[in-house]
Amino acid sequence: MNKQWKSHFSKAIIVFSFSSIMPAIILAQDTGGWVIEAPASSVQLTSVGQGMTADLVKFTFTNISGKTIIEFRVDTGHGNMTGLDAFTDGQGAVAPGATTSVVFDTRALSFADTGAKKLYVVAIVYSDGSRAGSAQVVALVENEMLGAALETKRISDLLLTNPDPSIAGFDNVQPRIGSKSPQADNDAAASLKGIALPGVSQTYIDEHLANPSPGLMGGLRRARFAISTEINNVKTADAREMVGTKKEQLHALQNRPHALSDLAQQYSSLSDWQARCIKALDTNSRDNYVNFNFGRFPQQPGAINR
Repeated sequence: MNKQWKSHFSKAIIVFSFSSIMPAIILAQDTGGWVIEAPASSVQLTSVGQGMTADLVKFTFTNISGKTIIEFRVDTGHGNMTGLDAFTDGQGAVAPGATTSVVFDTRALSFADTGAKKLYVVAIVYSDGSRAGSAQVVALVENEMLGAALETKRISDLLLTNPDPSIAGFDNVQPRIGSKSPQADNDAAASLKGIALPGVSQTYIDEHLANPSPGLMGGLRRARFAISTEINNVKTADAREMVGTKKEQLHALQNRPHALSDLAQQYSSLSDWQARCIKALDTNSRDNYVNFNFGRFPQQPGAINR
């Protein structure tokens, strides 16, 4: 963080609300003069500070919507977007009154050296299926969620039907999960055809797969990466335990028979939760959608917090 940027910290920020002509003034600490443009009654920027390293800036937001946020995207308006993904692995959802943070590289914020220090909250998806933000970005996020849900369901079924529930079973199921991810949305859609989500209209799924839009592939790849990482972590931990003391080795052996079956149950529960979220999206797609015109933004997001 450069000294010039640091020296402009302020004790108050402005959150622009589309329900009022006048902006709302919100007291906060260390916001550096930054403002946000966001859907009314959604989030407030409450602090800005250094990230893990000096070249990162962390923006912290408070959820004032009264609903749980499961997807959240923030854009600089200059070609960089990041946010929160609590849907793919079911962790990190932002409860009402809780906070979430996003991080930008200082290079992505260089526009603030000569222009306004302003960020845009371009997409929010709530657990009840309602959403707000830019129509383009919300559609991208919805496709990401569907891609992740369908891929998680496919993987969950593979884990549940694998005949060997032991550690060795991982070696059997991994090739079926697949190591190479699709490189285009059409390929992603083709690999997901025939998968159903409990309680979700098949018409909703088929319509999205018949005309795949940006985001579907990203969601699939994110879900596949998550399970591959979990499997490798379990196998690595098991190998480490088998070089420990005899007591540690015995404990590892006693737990081996349940390794894959436990992961299968974990992913089955995750898939069921994701299906409920997708059903809510389908149910609310025409009732609770709020569109705000934030202008032009990039087609693809940057790093997403998970």
